[in-house]
Amino acid sequence: VLDNIVMWLLNRRASKIDAQAEKEGLREKKITLSIKTLQVAQKALLEERIRYLCKKNLKSGAVHIDDLDSLHNLHRFYKELGGDCKLDVYMNEVEQLPLK
Repeated sequence: VLDNIVMWLLNRRASKIDAQAEKEGLREKKITLSIKTLQVAQKALLEERIRYLCKKNLKSGAVHIDDLDSLHNLHRFYKELGGDCKLDVYMNEVEQLPLK
């Protein structure tokens, strides 16, 4: 009888541990999904901002050295987030502009 009680207590404890682990696993999945969603959104914002700044500088016909440095940083972060090379054309055109 004592063996049955001990086994019951051990099984109950194991069930609680399993339930807690499952709950923590779901929490980690939600956090991972949230981070990935934020990365996708950040990449989209960077793409839009880089495109806007490149077009603005191309329209003015010149680029300030600080703006060029900022564009390079934004472009680097965009690439690190998995951005493709579709903005490279804009970046190359801006790099050819005279400095203000």
